[in-house]
Amino acid sequence: MARSALVHATDNSCSPLLIGRRQGAPGRIGFAQRIGGGGCVRHACRGLDIGRYQRGTLRDAKSGIPSTSALLAFEATARLGSVVHAAEELEVSSPAISRHIGKLENALNVRLFERKGRGLVLTRTGEDYFSSVQPSIQSLRAASDKLHAENTIVTIGCTQAVSVMILLPLYARLKRHLDESIDLRILNCEYDMLPSLLPVGVDVFFEYSTVCRNQHSERLLDEEVVPVASPSYFKRFRRELAKHPSQWLGVPRLDWTAAGASWTTWETWFKSQNCRPPEAPIEKHEIYFHLTDAAARGQGLALGWNGYLNNDFETGRLIPVRDEWLQTKSGLYAYLTTTGQRNPSAKRFLTVLAGLARELKVASKELRSVRERWISRETEITFCRFDAPGKDGLTTM
Repeated sequence: MARSALVHATDNSCSPLLIGRRQGAPGRIGFAQRIGGGGCVRHACRGLDIGRYQRGTLRDAKSGIPSTSALLAFEATARLGSVVHAAEELEVSSPAISRHIGKLENALNVRLFERKGRGLVLTRTGEDYFSSVQPSIQSLRAASDKLHAENTIVTIGCTQAVSVMILLPLYARLKRHLDESIDLRILNCEYDMLPSLLPVGVDVFFEYSTVCRNQHSERLLDEEVVPVASPSYFKRFRRELAKHPSQWLGVPRLDWTAAGASWTTWETWFKSQNCRPPEAPIEKHEIYFHLTDAAARGQGLALGWNGYLNNDFETGRLIPVRDEWLQTKSGLYAYLTTTGQRNPSAKRFLTVLAGLARELKVASKELRSVRERWISRETEITFCRFDAPGKDGLTTM
């Protein structure tokens, strides 16, 4: 059986996700689970418990060697002369770098740096230590790069919406363009928790932003939104929806309340229509995938993101209510992490994904035809069932 097989697993204690099947283990389902708030990820499919990300342990009890995290923080800061630049390179926060260096100095009982202007310079002791540490780290990096060059696993960190509504529809075409030996493993969680996946060794990371992070980034989709609803919902409120949005009084809406980024909200959309949101029943959801499913069940009007709804438009689960996308300055980016930059398979994946993602977009001139095609005929649609709402009434992971 080819390594490219993809499975979709769900566990009561974790979010559904897509993950590659291991060679030689047909039928074995894997999932990633986020535990608590400390960034712990457990790979059940690999029998490996990475455990809680330890940021405070600097010394091995037997060897007396500081932790790799401390040595990497020291080496990057010494080489770049800046805590900020070291944090950017290692993809951690500046306080984390300072904390590692402080604890390293305490453990060694020496001063390694002294401040000079806005930067840091090595002390004489620091220079001696750096001359010993840097060659060792370079040697380790070289050995790691050699293994990465032979690596056929691409680990992806993203939200459930990206994995199910973007990557899954493109999966067959992705595999046609990639080497069959490449194994795609996709870890997903809530958007504001995605940074906790970085210490696990994610190669490709998805984020919403108004700017490109670096030369290793690809802007996959522009943020373009339009109100969407099920065909039955549209027929029920057709008279109201034919009016100006300021007259949508009492038309139920679905609101996305996810944290972590500046999403376009109903308030922003109504403002673009030169009006305030009219009074109406509002149902809130934290997971975008669940919000669109609720809209497809006829529970309310939702804001649909271009690129996420291609399959829903094709099957008639959802239809656009208006004929023009509202475009903002934000977009969905995918970028290579420091780990991914050393993984040729990850680089190839990002290039192919950037090309295919453009096929998911629907032009404004097509929105009317999509709507008219599905409201002109009775369609029998079967919907999937997902997790029940939480105790507070909000749909959660």
